[in-house]
Amino acid sequence: METHSSLSIRNEEQQQETITTEEDLIHLTSADFHVPNSIRLNVQSSQMLDSLMEQAITHWCCIGFKVAPISLDLIRNWHQAPPAIVYCVASISLVTFMDHHASQSYIKEAAIAFYEQARHKMDDVFVEDMQPMVIQAYFCLSYTSNLLRLYEQQRTWGGLASIALQQHAKEIAAGRPVDRLTMMCWLRWYYVDAWMCLTLNRECLLADNIPLHLASLAQQDSEEEEMSHAQQQVFYGLYQFAALTQYMRMYIRAIRSGAIFKSGITSCPSAFYRNITEQLKQWYAQQRQDQQTEIHFHLCYHATRLVILFQFLHPTECPPHDILIDCLETNLALLQALQYLKEVGCDQSTYHHMFFAIHNTAKRIFMYNRIDDIQSQQQQLQLQHHLNRFAEEQLRINLKLLRGTQAYINDVFKVRLYAEKIEQQFRDLRITV
Repeated sequence: METHSSLSIRNEEQQQETITTEEDLIHLTSADFHVPNSIRLNVQSSQMLDSLMEQAITHWCCIGFKVAPISLDLIRNWHQAPPAIVYCVASISLVTFMDHHASQSYIKEAAIAFYEQARHKMDDVFVEDMQPMVIQAYFCLSYTSNLLRLYEQQRTWGGLASIALQQHAKEIAAGRPVDRLTMMCWLRWYYVDAWMCLTLNRECLLADNIPLHLASLAQQDSEEEEMSHAQQQVFYGLYQFAALTQYMRMYIRAIRSGAIFKSGITSCPSAFYRNITEQLKQWYAQQRQDQQTEIHFHLCYHATRLVILFQFLHPTECPPHDILIDCLETNLALLQALQYLKEVGCDQSTYHHMFFAIHNTAKRIFMYNRIDDIQSQQQQLQLQHHLNRFAEEQLRINLKLLRGTQAYINDVFKVRLYAEKIEQQFRDLRITV
């Protein structure tokens, strides 16, 4: 059964259309970088590290989600923190908050120099070391190597984190106690592992059955008196993501088995899909809706839904109209959340791939000529007109937001190249920018 997603889309030779995908980003430059010795020496001898860590602390809303479950308290006391984590945070901070007085090549080379220092700090760590701080270092190295487009290294660090957590799973299954930080690592990586599987069509490294009872964890969180309010918020957020991941993994299994489609028709959702989705929507409606504190959770919820919905957007066969409406409503929720991040000054680059997913979804809907499940031709034409108008508006808003991201301004992920591809598609579709 061939599957596709908004981030990894099958080749459509019969359409002869250019699709901007996350896989394109991966295959662009997963190359070796040469860092001049002068930059290595400058990074080691200057006060750059102090400045970068101060930036990370000041803008923790931009950094914290990328390196969870690492706490702000740990970074505030970074002189006592594991060096590998410190150097990774410095590298991420450097790329996230580029100094426009310095050249892009210098900044990227300096970021790689910090990453290499972090990597070397792990040389003396035994693979058998399953301490929570080691696992968190693997998380940081995985994110940082992905940020710098060192994708093979990213897979290595992710694999090491999974091996460590799998070992803990065996201990938990055997009835041994688990500390809270290890528990938080589990919750975090359970989500990240599923997201990579869903969007890049990789195999999940962690088993679907999480060895921690989520319901009891939520109760434990509310009863834990020694935790500060901030710590409780972090733990609850990780719990929310793990609960979301259980639905993600149900979708993954359904996609792999073909159960997500009705009678093998890839543009038509099955009753199984509709049942899972109804359960997910009901669960989501019960979650806290504070956009300010839960923004990353809400973004990831809608991002997951968009990846799943794109499964039904066949290039030549239009799905049922309720799927099209659901796609546009999900796109709108993502655009509103990304706009909110921009308004509060929080870096959007973590979600650079979602701009491409939003674009591909709206573009596919814009290109449909007819909606087959509407019997009345007049109603069909009216609905098609409204959907095309909404899709076109979303295409424009999405490009505008993309151009305003730090990833576009600094061209960290070759985003400018993909913005140019999107602009060319606008010209092909006769959409004015």
